[in-house]
Parts: sequence; structure tokens; C-alpha cells
Amino acid sequence: ARPLIALYIGPEAAASPGLLDSAHEYVKIRALSMPTSLLGGVLQAALLGAKDSVTPLVAIAYSTVINVVGDYLLVNRFHMGLKGAAIATLLAQLAGTAAMIPSARSKLLARGSSLGLLPRWFTKGAPDEINSKTFLKFAAPVLTLILGKISAFGFMTNAAAGLPGQPQTLAAHQIALSLFFFASPFL
Repeated sequence: ARPLIALYIGPEAAASPGLLDSAHEYVKIRALSMPTSLLGGVLQAALLGAKDSVTPLVAIAYSTVINVVGDYLLVNRFHMGLKGAAIATLLAQLAGTAAMIPSARSKLLARGSSLGLLPRWFTKGAPDEINSKTFLKFAAPVLTLILGKISAFGFMTNAAAGLPGQPQTLAAHQIALSLFFFASPFL
């Protein structure tokens, strides 16, 4: 992973003392949250499609509180630095996704449904109104959209990492990107 990170952030940023090690440690931790992040995006889109905007809002609130408290504790109190920030973000994504699952099950699936992924004896023989093929028809475009957004923002970060004046330039990019994510729902 280290050579890919070095390629991604560019030779000037990779030459900065400690930046490559910190980035590698951060990526290792954040990679653990990728499945949760993708599932959270799909659940959020499905709930919004089912005209439930409250559950994703509550999930984001849980996620935000856990991330802020986690950042404060792990970064400031336990002095874990970037590793603490990555762990806090991972926990926040887990909490946000977990907060949407019960509502998604009750609003999007028939009682006892398993999307056709579990045997009927496990779900007490309840017929599935939605099977795995139907779910994948819905989920594939949403997953493609999420992966496209991740790729686009990743390429922007890569371009920012290639600019002179590292690591301040990359830090400024991260702040601008965070402000964009915060303001974009209101635009």
C-alpha cells in the first residue's frame, strides 16, 4: 500500500518527513470502514427513495456526534494524532450505518425478508417481496454513483498533493473539501 500512497500523493508530498507514514497508517484504518461506508450510502439513498429523510438525518447526527467526541478524546486527550482521527471516523461511520439498518429493514423489506440471501427456514418461511436480484438492480447504480464520487474527490486530492508547498497545500485542500461537504446539502 505504501508505494500506491506515494504514487497517489506525489513525489514532493511523499518526501515530506513523516507524511507517507502517517498517510499509510490512516489509510490502513480507514480501509476497514469502506464496506460500511458503501452500505451506509446505499441505505441512505434507499431510505430517501422511500421518502424517509428523518432516519438518514438522525444517522448523520449520531455519526457527527461520535466523530466529534471521538476526535476530541482520541486526538486531544489520548494524543493519538492522525491514527485517532481515523479511528474516530471509522466508529462514526459504523454508528451512522447501524442507525439506518432497523428503519431500512422495516420500511424497505417485507416482515422476515432476507433479500433472498438467507434460507427460508432461517427467516421462518416468510416470502421475500424483494429478492437479491431486485436489490442489486437498485443498489448497483447507487454503488456506482458512490464509487464515482469517491474517485472524483480522490483525484482532486491527488491533484492538490501534487501542488508545491506541501503539507500546507494538502491541509488547505482538506479544509476546503470539508467545507464543501458541509455546505453542499444547503446549495
